[in-house]
Amino acid sequence: MNKMNFLLALCIMIPFSSCKKTVKRLNTDTVKDLSGRFNDTDSQMIAQSIVEQMLTECYDLKIASRDERILAVGEVRNLSHEHINCSTFMNDIERNLINSGRCRVIANKSIREAIQEEFVEFEDNLSPLDQLEKQRNCAKKLGVNRMIFSSITSIVDKEGKKSVRFYQFDIKLIDVNTNEVVWMGTKKIKKFIQD
Repeated sequence: MNKMNFLLALCIMIPFSSCKKTVKRLNTDTVKDLSGRFNDTDSQMIAQSIVEQMLTECYDLKIASRDERILAVGEVRNLSHEHINCSTFMNDIERNLINSGRCRVIANKSIREAIQEEFVEFEDNLSPLDQLEKQRNCAKKLGVNRMIFSSITSIVDKEGKKSVRFYQFDIKLIDVNTNEVVWMGTKKIKKFIQD
């Protein structure tokens, strides 16, 4: 009977001993692929590649002064087979463009709308003199003359326990006055996964 109690106790303890979770901090530039899906490394690769392409290839940004090129980020369409948080690489692209000193970047649509809502809330309580000052300040807002639109697509090829995941990020810089595409860039990522 003693042996039976020991086996029963052992069977109860085994599932609990395997539930222990460990966490290890990693440097943000460490490459760690777990599932093969789109991850932070892919996001960083896209942002770095796209900004390098834009600053070296885009004639439109080369010939204009910083104050002549005012960009805004438009829609980012995720057409891939999985959920991808596009704001991570788009924020990196914006930051790198701003820091390059080659152009000015306007806040994205959701931020502009939030600022507008703040102004509307206080508008009802403004005196006529304050309303005149508000109109002057609105006239100082920068007019966007270039807009960035982008998309990410993917293809998955799978056979048994092997699969290949292909991601393509495309970006376009559009002249908002003429609708002309003044520059296009792309970054492709391909992964082989074996289970």
